[in-house]
Amino acid sequence: MISDDDLELLRSIAPFDRLASDLLTGLAASASEIKVVPGQAVVREGEKGDRMYIVAAGSAQVLGKSFDGSEVVLARLEAGRYFGEQALLPGGQARRNATVRALTHGRLLVIGREALLAVVEADGEFALSMGATVKRHQDLRGSRLREGVLRKLGVAESHRIENFSAGEYVFRQGDVADRMYLILQGSARVSCTQDGAQVDLTELLPGQFFGELAILEDQPRTASVCANGELELASLEASWFRANLAGNPQLQSIMQSLDSMYMLPRRGLLTLQSGQLATHPSLTAIHDLPDGRRVISTRLVGMPTFTSRVVGAPEPEISARFEDPDSGAVREVHVADGVMVELESSGEWRELGEVFEMLLDAASLDDAQIDRFERHGSFDEQRGGPRRRTGVACSCAGASFEDIEQAIASGCHTAEQVASRTRATLVCGGCLPTVKDMLGQASWTPARCVSVEPLTEQVRAFRIKPVDSEVETFRPGQHLVVQARIEDQWVQRPYTISSAPGGGDAYEITVKLEPQGVFSRWLFERNAGDALLRISSPGGSFHLPLEAPFDAVCLVGGIGVTPALAMARRLAAAPELGRLHIDYSVSKAGQAIAVDELRQIAARHPNVALNLRVTGEQGRIGSDEVDRLARSRPTASFYLCGSDAYMDAVAGFIADAGVEPGRVHRERFTVAGKRPDVAA
Repeated sequence: MISDDDLELLRSIAPFDRLASDLLTGLAASASEIKVVPGQAVVREGEKGDRMYIVAAGSAQVLGKSFDGSEVVLARLEAGRYFGEQALLPGGQARRNATVRALTHGRLLVIGREALLAVVEADGEFALSMGATVKRHQDLRGSRLREGVLRKLGVAESHRIENFSAGEYVFRQGDVADRMYLILQGSARVSCTQDGAQVDLTELLPGQFFGELAILEDQPRTASVCANGELELASLEASWFRANLAGNPQLQSIMQSLDSMYMLPRRGLLTLQSGQLATHPSLTAIHDLPDGRRVISTRLVGMPTFTSRVVGAPEPEISARFEDPDSGAVREVHVADGVMVELESSGEWRELGEVFEMLLDAASLDDAQIDRFERHGSFDEQRGGPRRRTGVACSCAGASFEDIEQAIASGCHTAEQVASRTRATLVCGGCLPTVKDMLGQASWTPARCVSVEPLTEQVRAFRIKPVDSEVETFRPGQHLVVQARIEDQWVQRPYTISSAPGGGDAYEITVKLEPQGVFSRWLFERNAGDALLRISSPGGSFHLPLEAPFDAVCLVGGIGVTPALAMARRLAAAPELGRLHIDYSVSKAGQAIAVDELRQIAARHPNVALNLRVTGEQGRIGSDEVDRLARSRPTASFYLCGSDAYMDAVAGFIADAGVEPGRVHRERFTVAGKRPDVAA
């Protein structure tokens, strides 16, 4: 039961204000409240909805997805606004159509599905009024999503909006190719005539382009596109598209993605699309299978993180999870009707390709297999995992060992070149170690820890020197992957390089002791100077801009200061490269890392500024401060590093300040044992 004040708030909100007193009181009696913190995701797009929310205090932000997976701000909700009702009402999809994230500390009233539907059934006019409100919200959010997507593409002034009813054709096979299209709302069916019969090829969903290939090839349409229901498109005239493609990087990227589309035996149509997930480069694979199922998979480039799900599958009845206590790898599968419908993996898993194949084939799973998976991380009776089919190196893309050997023989000398030729490694990445083995690549460089410097009670700086080679060139903010042999297992973790480029014969990494961290505990407690380590080449897209002079702002918290430290050290040595502002948040002053060095750099170099924020005394950074920073540095690149909650909150403030997503970069590493948050 909510308070009398909350009951009055509910009574003041349309359409609840027109409810009879007994219905309103009954609804209030069933309601509850929750408190939220800045950055907290209250609902996520695609989730099943079972409750709605009313903002009693604070504010929240409604977010949608652009064509490349990045977030577009659709609305801001203050006290007295509500959300989440669309998934509950009769005739809805029962799933969330947007993500809602708290912007401030707040309090929400919660109304369950059954309670709301009881009122809808009892008061027809209330139902009509709420339905009309839902329609207004959908139209408004759809309009803002459309504007955001088209602005991102750089075609906001060059398109026209077209609407089609169910069964209406956008174009037919054989038509002249005069326009290309982007689906904003609804879906469409692609078909063609083969041997006199109409054959369905695939379905197009919001965010997908179509119609461009016939324009580029100057050929008639090779297929027909028909609206499945109400369909809204943005279209671009063919001559404009041809004239502007060369100078529009976004369009070029999309065309490259659309070109990565091909047929696989038994697998139907496979489409590969590149993009970004939380600013990290990603690859998305879409399998349109012969049995009508669609499987969407996403892999983070350069990281062993993979997710896959069957679109429209039933709700999972069983979820099985395996966590490797040694390597920190996490594997999880979700099963409905005895078959796998979703797969998640973080950490190296050589059998991932075969397990993914089981998902694509809708292979049946019994209780014994699920039990083995929970205990050993494998469905096979042998802990090595499912046996690889003879001759198949990459089951996702259908690439055989012979295919890869031929690619290498023809001049492919890197994993990227092999992938371009054979598509191997691009979908789940499970075969990447095999491909590297076949290439004979030395993926790891032997190294030793040559010194350790305590910075705080829980943080130390480790200098790691390659044994037989020199320190490679790297950019401030990039990271190393470090491996160590721990209890007869190779365990690896990524760490930001906190030293500046050109800073000597060793890399410095700054490590915080994590109570559950296998690797950090080993470094702190058992690492001997003669212990052999293995390190990767420096990598990662989280680094200072390549072109100087640049303007950079680091908003960092806790151990997340390490990339900012590397950037400050670099600018101290080369001030002409640009300027840097660091806002560094810690709970207590004693937790600050290298703060004396950062203060000295800022005192000596006017191009570097530091603000140490002790949140236990000064409070957390707020939207007003971020807005002032954004306005004072209108071209700056923003770098965020810290806890998920910190980055989510700061990212929300940056978005509210109107900073373009392309200027915002986030760095996130996963603590051992933690499941990575791929959908942030």
